[in-house]
Amino acid sequence: MSWLTVRYIVTSAPYENLTISNCLSEKMSSTSATAGDSIMTHATRQDWSWLRNTFWYCPAPDMLALQTQSESTFAWVVDQTVWHITGYRDGYFWGVASTLLTPMGETPDASGKNDSTFYASITPEGRVHITFVRSALSTTVGTGTVATDGDAASFVMQMSSGPGSSLVVHWARMALVQPGDPAWVRLPGAGVSVPDMVGDIAAPTPVGGDEGQAS
Repeated sequence: MSWLTVRYIVTSAPYENLTISNCLSEKMSSTSATAGDSIMTHATRQDWSWLRNTFWYCPAPDMLALQTQSESTFAWVVDQTVWHITGYRDGYFWGVASTLLTPMGETPDASGKNDSTFYASITPEGRVHITFVRSALSTTVGTGTVATDGDAASFVMQMSSGPGSSLVVHWARMALVQPGDPAWVRLPGAGVSVPDMVGDIAAPTPVGGDEGQAS
């Protein structure tokens, strides 16, 4: 992906009649934003389980990214990134992602997307650490926090990635996307659907196949 600062809008567990306000009120009632109250328990480890099987994309206003051309020059690019969180257990989540970078002013070509898997941890108070893996020799780490604003939650993260002189830096608000949303069938900055971006990526699986819905 352009590896990016990311801010996401979250709503309910996927495609169910479970509101974000309910999710957040339950989470906030069992956790505190203060470091002194950040004791991990079985209950608090389950607070973020509603992230399982959610999809995220980069809305049009947040697609601008910076890509270096040399040690002293850079260019602006359009970055569309899609995430599918495929699993969750006890304060960990994982899934697949795909990023399409397009030089400013050019037409996007989804055949040039870059796919990856990711592995993440999240604390009861919403501190997040994510590692994106493209190959055995290519990983990107992002760190951040989850912020809440009324019925909305957002992951505020910072990331950058790239080999040698080709570094991509991006911050964005990653928004929840579901079937029925306009972006589900045609992503800005990509021109293809969410399934076209991430549907062909093999998701990470635990050894033995036990995702452990609760331990």
